Amino acid sequence: MDAGQMDKKITIQQLTVAQNDFGEEIKTWTDLFYCKAMEVSLPPCERFAANRELSARTSKFYIRYTDQLTVEDRISYDSDSWDIMGLRTIQRGMVLEILAEVKK
Repeated sequence: MDAGQMDKKITIQQLTVAQNDFGEEIKTWTDLFYCKAMEVSLPPCERFAANRELSARTSKFYIRYTDQLTVEDRISYDSDSWDIMGLRTIQRGMVLEILAEVKK
């Protein structure tokens, strides 16, 4: 994969849990790292839940390989928060393919 194709700037975020003064859990997303990525949009998907229509946008993101990423993290890109659905190492361990979805 040509590095010039990785023209999108994405942020990888990790869920952190802390406690407030009352002992209640506070969940927040913390930036883990920034990187360049290539995005490939997949055909749109519509689902029905609780008698209302939901649409989801699914894409594959390609970044340089890292072992810091898990499916419990998320991607912040284009003012949206993308849930990571799957990870796959390709091109002899040099590239990480990330399947991600954002619900609208």
